[in-house]
Amino acid sequence: MNTQLEPAVFQFHTHAVRVFPTDDGLSFVAVAKDVADILGYQTAKDFLRQVPESHKGRQRVPTPSGTQDMLVVDEAGLYRGVLRSNKPEAEPFMEWVTAEVLPSIRRTGAYARPSAPAPSATESRALDIAQQLANELGEMRRLLDNQQQIILGLHQQVCTAQRGHIGAQRGHIGALKELGGLHKQQAARERIDTVVRLEAQGTPRDEIARITGLTRGNIRKIICDARKDGRLPDDDDQLTLLQ
Repeated sequence: MNTQLEPAVFQFHTHAVRVFPTDDGLSFVAVAKDVADILGYQTAKDFLRQVPESHKGRQRVPTPSGTQDMLVVDEAGLYRGVLRSNKPEAEPFMEWVTAEVLPSIRRTGAYARPSAPAPSATESRALDIAQQLANELGEMRRLLDNQQQIILGLHQQVCTAQRGHIGAQRGHIGALKELGGLHKQQAARERIDTVVRLEAQGTPRDEIARITGLTRGNIRKIICDARKDGRLPDDDDQLTLLQ
């Protein structure tokens, strides 16, 4: 594309766009990357997929790191690519190019951007404060992310400890149940021993029932078993059952 070496740089909102007026001053080519950034494309090639080959090319573009060979798009290709974009910036960008930038290029052969007045001391101070606040906000976000990670780690530790505590409680409950069973067995043995001892002492069966809380039938059964085991002297079994 036949264009001048030095581009005219203009600002669309926060984006700088580099354009090269054509030799006749009636049109221009633009750096495709700058347009792609405005329209939200990842790369210049993504934007240029919608542009015919005849409307795009390469141009030597001065950059802070030296002159580079970059993709560019002419006026017609720019319009086609912008019209196919569904980004909210597309329409105001197109209107701005056709109403302001293009007439200026055709009139002067370059984009004439009015020089901005130097900021006042108050404005400079406000900009410094805004930058400081932005930095502090970034630091606060970083600290918040770190705290969230710490809280998440503590939460996981608490959950692990709770699971261990629940397991320990279940084991304790099982041990208590087992101990309760042992206590019941011990109490039953003590009642049997009491029945055998009172029977050996000649205590009446009614008195034995009152002391132990057992029925007469249970008492007779215990005494019969004790006679079989030799813990009580032999007696007439029939007589024992009738008492």
